[in-house]
Amino acid sequence: MRRVTSILLLLMVPVMLISADRDPGTMAVGIHGGIALPQGPEFFKENFNNGIGFGGEFRYNINQTTALGLSYTMLAFKADADKFKSMYESTYMGFAKPSDDTYTLEINPVTVSVISANLIKYLTPPEASTGFFVTLGGGYYISKSPEVKISSGDYSEILAKSESESDFGINGGLGVEFKISERMTFYAVGEYHYVFSEADDEDNGGMAKSMADEDDSDGKTKVISIMGGIRYALGQ
Repeated sequence: MRRVTSILLLLMVPVMLISADRDPGTMAVGIHGGIALPQGPEFFKENFNNGIGFGGEFRYNINQTTALGLSYTMLAFKADADKFKSMYESTYMGFAKPSDDTYTLEINPVTVSVISANLIKYLTPPEASTGFFVTLGGGYYISKSPEVKISSGDYSEILAKSESESDFGINGGLGVEFKISERMTFYAVGEYHYVFSEADDEDNGGMAKSMADEDDSDGKTKVISIMGGIRYALGQ
């Protein structure tokens, strides 16, 4: 986390004297990447590591203080293999115990695809060397749970199937941007995502059902994303 912050600060230094361009009707496209921190449900937060994300955006400036943003971001979270193994060995989740201890658990990442529309409100005038903004919007979230598979010699069995779920959600956050050339702007934004969904593992069975039973949170998916990127102005 400290390394990511240091890199962002170093990128900001050379461009702090260039003001932003927010003429009404102007448009821009951009790409971004960064990290994502699982916040809920409790099982997701405790048993999956901080993830990575990447995507793209389109921005339309309604006026010099307000813009509309459309974006797509893919987030991926890798499981903590040791915690999964510990949970499995505590009860074997209703499956037969392997004949020996030399087995492996294969756990695919959790992925969340975010298609979002946001209203952006600038907190600083266009002539300011540093542009701060807040963003608030909603989106369509497509999440994919991990497949969990055990292998031991000739024996293999799927403990939890991978399933996809689509839900609506809301997000909001705070960002900063600097114009680094006539057409290019560097930006960084942190957002909190709240998805209107609840885990439903009744059809998934096995390990996934047992895991869900241990989670006493509200079941809503919550994620913090911290992204940095470059935006390119069109038609100027």
